[in-house]
Amino acid sequence: MESKEQPQATPTAFKPWAMLPLTPKGAANFAEASLTRLWVVQGVFALAISLVMTWFLATAWFPQVSTSIQHLPDTGHIDGGRLEWTNSSPQLLGENRFISLVVDVDHEGQARTPSDLQVEFGATNLLILSIFGSQAVPYPPDYVFLFNGPELVPWWGAWAPPLLVLATLAGIVVLMASWFLLATLYWVGTWVLGYFCNRDLSWGGAWRVAGAALMPAGVFQGAAILLYGLGILDLMRLLLAGALHVVVGWIFLCATILSRPRLEGLPNKANPFTTNAPGSDAPPAAP
Repeated sequence: MESKEQPQATPTAFKPWAMLPLTPKGAANFAEASLTRLWVVQGVFALAISLVMTWFLATAWFPQVSTSIQHLPDTGHIDGGRLEWTNSSPQLLGENRFISLVVDVDHEGQARTPSDLQVEFGATNLLILSIFGSQAVPYPPDYVFLFNGPELVPWWGAWAPPLLVLATLAGIVVLMASWFLLATLYWVGTWVLGYFCNRDLSWGGAWRVAGAALMPAGVFQGAAILLYGLGILDLMRLLLAGALHVVVGWIFLCATILSRPRLEGLPNKANPFTTNAPGSDAPPAAP
């Protein structure tokens, strides 16, 4: 009895799973993913990085703002572009290594602190001091701002949590918009590099690969902010990390392009100087 051979199933092409772009291979898989998947993954990374920035605000800046408000006098406003201040000047309201808030009506410079950022309230303007220098911001003449403890303490207590939520949402929007713009900026260069390196990379895949390769650089910057907030990095090293994260993004993008599969070579053409058919092992005919 003859046995019949079972038909073999046709193998299906394996489609890489694009989800975690923290390695060049993982980011390269997004060349074949959908835009929806890319944007969802970018949204998750943007949320994580924004939460780190919000944590920094909540632990480094906001407590000093609360302390400073509690040290304000019982009366005081900023009205008509001028600060109404009845206490002695200069006066330090709150300070840590990240930020300090000072009232120095005449900006005499006698209340300078070693904080990375100092906000100084003067008679007619707000003076912001950092390693980049100083910047004076005049008070708007058409608005009235609270500048006393009894009114600002409950106001800040009610608005501080919503402000942190808004900061998180703003961080997500800024990151997503910047990744979109940078991916568009790197789009052509990504495709050209893939073309000359003989990589399997379409026009649409080049844009998605560029967008996926930006996320590790964002994680690098988020980690630097976390280390700065923990006191492991100082301000200068944080700024250096901010410059390096751009270079990290470029290097990672190049590694991602090279992680794409190579295109198969073209079939060998017949030797034009022989009369034999392609693939024949016979020696060429004598002239």
